[in-house]
Amino acid sequence: MMKEELEKKAIKKKKERKNTKKKKEKKKNAKKERTKKKKNKKKETKKKRKNTKKKRRKKKKKETKKNRKKKSNKKKNMELL
Repeated sequence: MMKEELEKKAIKKKKERKNTKKKKEKKKNAKKERTKKKKNKKKETKKKRKNTKKKRRKKKKKETKKNRKKKSNKKKNMELL
């Protein structure tokens, strides 16, 4: 009788340990997943920021080129008159 009770307790404890191990593993995986998502999001925003900066720079360059051309044309016209 005592032996049977001890065996039952041992089995119960073993199951509990297994369950806690599973829970810990699940928690760990969830955390990994969250950090992965966070990293990816950070990467994406960085990429977007870089692209917008690039576009802005390109636009500014185009604008300055346009203005320079306008100025030179104005000069030429003044010389012709």
